[in-house]
Amino acid sequence: MKIKKLYDWGPSHSNAIPRLFLESMQIPDEAKTVIRLAAENRIKLVIVGANAVNVYSGKPRYSRDVDFVCDKPKKLIALIKKNLPSLIIREYEVVYRIYKSQDEADRDEEFIDIIKPYSDLILSALAKTSKFQGFVIPTAEVLVALKYASMISPNRSHEDRIQDA
Repeated sequence: MKIKKLYDWGPSHSNAIPRLFLESMQIPDEAKTVIRLAAENRIKLVIVGANAVNVYSGKPRYSRDVDFVCDKPKKLIALIKKNLPSLIIREYEVVYRIYKSQDEADRDEEFIDIIKPYSDLILSALAKTSKFQGFVIPTAEVLVALKYASMISPNRSHEDRIQDA
C-alpha cells in the first residue's frame, strides 16, 4: 500500500492539522454519492471511523465500511432510497446500516453506516470538524473520543471492541 504524505498546514477552523493525502483510502462510489446528496441538500455529514483515523495517522487502517455521522439522517435516508434504490437499508436504534445486496445484509456486512445524532459526543462530531480533500472529518480530539466510546460500547461485539482498541 502506497502512502503519499502532503503536509499542508493550512487553517482548519481554529486549528491547523497536517493534511495527509492517502492514495489507499477507498471511498466507494455509492458513499461518494451519499456525500454529494448530503451537500446538495444542506445535510451535515461527517466521516468518522477508520477512514477519518487514516487522515490523522498516516497509517492506513482497513475498514470494510464508511462511517458517517449525520445531522438529518431521516432526510438523507429518503434521498438514498430515491437515488440509490438497489441498496438495502436497515434502521437500528442509533444507526442506519446500508448494504449492497440482500446477501450482505443477511451476513450483516454493511458498507455504509449513517450514525444518528443520539448523544452529546455525536453532536460534537458534527460541530467540531475539519475539511480534508473535500471530505468533512471530526477534529482529532473528537475522533479519539468517538473511538474510545466505540471501544467500550456494550452495543458492540467483543471482537469489534478489541478492533477499536
